[in-house]
Amino acid sequence: MMMTHRKCIQPQTNLWDEKATVWSCSCGFLVAQQSLAPTSAEQQMVCPVCKSPSVSTNHLEGSQPSQSYIQNVSSGGTVTQQTGYVVASPEARGGKWFTVRQLSPAAYRCLHLLVHGCLLASHYAEVCKPEQLGEFIFKDHDKGQEAIDICTKFVDVDWKALGEVISGTSEDVCRLLHSVIQHTNSLLNGSHKSGQNTCNTREEREKLEEEFSAFVDKLVQTIPSSLREQQVSALSEDIDIEQGPKCLEIKVEELERGVNREYHHDHALRLFRVTEMRTFEKLHCHFMNGGRDLQDAYPFLGLFFSMHEQLPYIKHLHLLLRWTTIVKSRLSHRLAKEKAKDMQICEFIYDSKLTKQEKEHLKKSFQEFKEAWHQLHGSGKAVDERFATMPPMHEERPITECLLDPQIPDSHLQTAISVLYNLQNKFLTNVSKLAATTTCPAVSFLVREQHSSVIPQVSILDVKKKDVIHYTWSNEFMKHSECNTEYGLGRQLFFDFSKIEMELANTLVLGKAYINDEQGLPKFAYANELFSASASILHDICNHVPQEPLATDTVNALRERNESDRIAKPLLEHMEVVLFLLKRTKGKPSEPLVDYTKKWLSMLTSPFPAHLLPEPHSAIQLKNVVHLYETLEDMMADVTIESLHDCFRQKLKSVMQSKMENATTEELERAVKVTRQFVFRYMSSSDSAEKVKPGSLLLTHLVNTGLWTADQKETSEDTATTTPSTFMGQLNVEHVYAALEAMTNTIGDRRQKERNMFQSFTAKKTHQTPIASRRATRKKMRYSNT
Repeated sequence: MMMTHRKCIQPQTNLWDEKATVWSCSCGFLVAQQSLAPTSAEQQMVCPVCKSPSVSTNHLEGSQPSQSYIQNVSSGGTVTQQTGYVVASPEARGGKWFTVRQLSPAAYRCLHLLVHGCLLASHYAEVCKPEQLGEFIFKDHDKGQEAIDICTKFVDVDWKALGEVISGTSEDVCRLLHSVIQHTNSLLNGSHKSGQNTCNTREEREKLEEEFSAFVDKLVQTIPSSLREQQVSALSEDIDIEQGPKCLEIKVEELERGVNREYHHDHALRLFRVTEMRTFEKLHCHFMNGGRDLQDAYPFLGLFFSMHEQLPYIKHLHLLLRWTTIVKSRLSHRLAKEKAKDMQICEFIYDSKLTKQEKEHLKKSFQEFKEAWHQLHGSGKAVDERFATMPPMHEERPITECLLDPQIPDSHLQTAISVLYNLQNKFLTNVSKLAATTTCPAVSFLVREQHSSVIPQVSILDVKKKDVIHYTWSNEFMKHSECNTEYGLGRQLFFDFSKIEMELANTLVLGKAYINDEQGLPKFAYANELFSASASILHDICNHVPQEPLATDTVNALRERNESDRIAKPLLEHMEVVLFLLKRTKGKPSEPLVDYTKKWLSMLTSPFPAHLLPEPHSAIQLKNVVHLYETLEDMMADVTIESLHDCFRQKLKSVMQSKMENATTEELERAVKVTRQFVFRYMSSSDSAEKVKPGSLLLTHLVNTGLWTADQKETSEDTATTTPSTFMGQLNVEHVYAALEAMTNTIGDRRQKERNMFQSFTAKKTHQTPIASRRATRKKMRYSNT
């Protein structure tokens, strides 16, 4: 049978997906609304919760289907629109539910198997030459052997796929094909009409496929009763049910002919009658083969089946996020990037500073993380093909495997988290569309107003276990099914799709949240890289909590304490965490820093070291945190400057040196301050030479990081000037060490000259005082004498 080129027939896809508009509302809900006429869309597209107008959110619409395939979400099948004989490898045929044009998957597999079986048989019967097969399949008569091989493979693949489509054994497939050949023989050979079976026109070929598909669908929908009829008809008429080797098998399978009702009810072997196992595969096949009317009546089941292979893996998202959160809470702002590359996971879990209970907790959490990792690795292509490249996870792996660092190329952890939460979002977006455009009872709890549905949103930074879909198939769902109790039909199953759909919706949708990623994944912050993670954090805090400088006595006390006890580094590490927390929680400017850290102790990586602050602790308040941080980093800047790489220690040109000497002291002081801050914030890591190019302009970096702006503010973060100094505009980053040294020396020399001049003036004034006094006395005496 030749399937020549013909017109493409568009498969019937899920209409509810095409008729819905979805957007993320600022009130915290994902909103889906049935699309209205263009003339009224602007007036009526509003959030049913807060009544705000819709906002276009392109990433929620999903990707468009390719030109070759359309994924039918309502049934989970893959349909190609290609016309004529579809040439494709067995691996490229989209799984067991693949089909072409208007054929059902079962009809397609039957017809495809019969066609290639006949081609193969014609070759071995020497009716068709290999060159003819090559010309038919590949349009190349030199590919005869390849055509024979692919026909053989197609027969094997179609046989296996057909067994999966009907959820039956190889014997069931054989019986089904016998029935198909028996009842469609006249259709396939053309004897049902006068003349030859040419099928020259598009209409004739269309009609043939439609008639063939209709019969196969009817046959499949009545399985297993249709298979039983074929099995009974295959038995010889003279077989005695009381004798013969097949006597017991015939009785148990209830295949006897002509037995009366009394035999049905009284026969002892009814206790051992054959029944069917109620499994997920049976439910899936019954739904897929039940026809379009059944699929339209239960659209949520169709969506569930289309994503069933991926849904069980979403639950691992919580375990991945939980472990990364634990690692981040204990190591964030403390672990240097160069040390992270050499640190193993076991060093983190079994740290000597931890208690036994803490070690046990970390060990248990890592074990769950490892199991989730390996489950994703073993998922193959069911979820994402990149999961197959994930390396085995164990305690000897570097800790960087557990960090969400955007600078790590091809991070498996970031890929896994991104794939999983996007998978949940895809499913919930489709559910919201379904609820807004249909009357499906299973998801009616999402409907707020007519033609509108809402699903709660949660930030990726705040995801909890209850927000994530935790699904594993359980036969508890099959309690709403039963076997046929009629004689001979024990393998026939009945499903209460309404109740099954309702329970699945409660499990998969109720209480789950759309995961919003606008703020990005929770990034790990290395030690001394606060501003690499959030360059504007100090500016943001100034906006939320108005800032004031510390008292001079407090600053002096901090510097004196650091000279003796080196408190700057531990305080700075804790202050980085406090700044991130303060940016998120805000607070009252007059609240003491120590009180604030006690109130939010549960959010800190460890208790704040209040004993390192000078007394009284109440003198340092939230309105002073920015100046406190800048004071601490200034204490640490000298160490960073002295450890700069040689590429940042190039000598200054004489022209730059001359312009620097001509700058005012005020300009030099400002330049020194912002340059020291830049060096400490962005050049303290070992890979600073890769991040900050030595040949780039220093002023460009200062402006881009917000350290050098046109704003003139009287705050502790006043590191700006109205116009760039002439000498600063010509400095490269490679001159930063020499520039700091030269500017510091110039300022020092000028200060020393000022002191010398002041001392000289004071000494001169003190030396001239007695002479002036004697002159005044003599003058008085002259006046007196007069």
